[in-house]
Amino acid sequence: MARPGYGGVLDTPGTNVGDATYLDRQPDFDMSQEVSFQSPAKDKNIFQQLRHGRPSLRTPRGRGPLADRRNLPLQGAEFTPMLKSATRNSARRAAFGKENGAVPATPAALDRIEEDLTPIPNADASMYSRNASYIADLERQAHEAEMSRLIASPNSSSTSARPSEVNSLRTQLSSAQQSVQEFKTKARDAERKIGQIERDFQSRLDDLEDQKASLEQALEDAQRDADEVTVLHEKALRRLSQKLEKSERERKAAASSRLNLDSMSSEHRNLQELLQQSEAETDALEHDVLQQQDAIDALSAAEASLRRKLERTRSERAAYRLTAEKLQRDIRELKAAADTAPQGHAVYDTLNESAIDTVIRAAEGAEERHGKELRGMALQMEWMQARWEREVSMRADAAYAKKFLQLELEVAHTCNKAQLRELEQIRTEVLGSRRALAAPPPSLAGRLARPPGSRPTFKAVATMARFVARAKICAREWARHEATRKKLADRVEEMRRMKKRRGLKVVREEEEHAV
Repeated sequence: MARPGYGGVLDTPGTNVGDATYLDRQPDFDMSQEVSFQSPAKDKNIFQQLRHGRPSLRTPRGRGPLADRRNLPLQGAEFTPMLKSATRNSARRAAFGKENGAVPATPAALDRIEEDLTPIPNADASMYSRNASYIADLERQAHEAEMSRLIASPNSSSTSARPSEVNSLRTQLSSAQQSVQEFKTKARDAERKIGQIERDFQSRLDDLEDQKASLEQALEDAQRDADEVTVLHEKALRRLSQKLEKSERERKAAASSRLNLDSMSSEHRNLQELLQQSEAETDALEHDVLQQQDAIDALSAAEASLRRKLERTRSERAAYRLTAEKLQRDIRELKAAADTAPQGHAVYDTLNESAIDTVIRAAEGAEERHGKELRGMALQMEWMQARWEREVSMRADAAYAKKFLQLELEVAHTCNKAQLRELEQIRTEVLGSRRALAAPPPSLAGRLARPPGSRPTFKAVATMARFVARAKICAREWARHEATRKKLADRVEEMRRMKKRRGLKVVREEEEHAV
């Protein structure tokens, strides 16, 4: 059987592959030293180098003895210098019949050779560096013994010791190779385990990195949300503080203004309430006027576009009418020509049918365009109607909101009066103070308090007049908007009636043509 090596099988003597490789060749009696062989240095102590742990020993090729063996061919002509010499001698002895009789070097004999070409996995030289020195020492000893034997007696007949030496060296070399192979297997297993552990740790590290990135992103999001919440909280605090200050000022103003409410006349209270209501209604009406003005502008633009479409439709209808009249004149002329011609009736029928088809196609095209325009106008009218209803609902909502605010003001006013009465009762009954309260500031007293029976001021009258004028203006604008809506509705109804009449006219013409 072939012995396993580092790059395949070893074609050494004594194996099937070695016999098949070398025994069929002609004997080579070249006894010169190989060019690539380097003799061991005499001035270096190899045992001392091994004792000191030197890994870089010189081998016959000046490099690690097993470093490049995996790159050798499967059936190469050279393995090592020592084995080459042994193989050459074995081939020479086999050729002359000096060892174990004559070995036939014929193809029939070589057919019985059993070859085992199972490749051996490659391994790194660092995994069997411990056996490198041992193998190199064995090779060196074998080479020295072979060279000394050849130098002493190249043609001597003492050949019985050489096979035993070669066999012993081969046995030691095979054992060393087996140990190296075991070391290689163990190293591969260790590398596989280490690679698996490294991959596991790398996957765990990647998972941890992903978790770290996600946690950092979550932390940044939380920090950003916290900053936003902080800003919103500060804004809310400022807004609430402003509202609180405003409420405090209003409370103080209301408290100071309500000190003399009992002494105010009913006319002054009515005028003040009317003024507040007028201002609120004025603001609401101004807002409504702006909205209605926008709606009016939009409706005016829609009306202008509808007028343009109507004019275009009328012009197209006039063009179609002219075309129809021209076709009728042509038909009359053709009738007259057909009466005078020998085959006038057939030509007349053909021309009449073509003219009728032309008129029908033109009418159908005009009807289709007119239908599209009507659908567009209907959509615009529906949109304007929806906007109108929206404006009406918004006005109703505004009126309801105004009533609700008025109710809230009345409730607040009543509550303030009740609280003032309770405070006055506490001051007089609990505290026992009979002293009158201090009068309000002159400006406030002059603005709010008036003696009974006095007339309203010019400012109040001007405000009321302005409110009435604005209300009338809004009413006129609203009436004009209502008139525009009615005009548009009438126009749409008129277009529908025209469409019905046109359809009836086309049906009547078709019936007459059929008759």
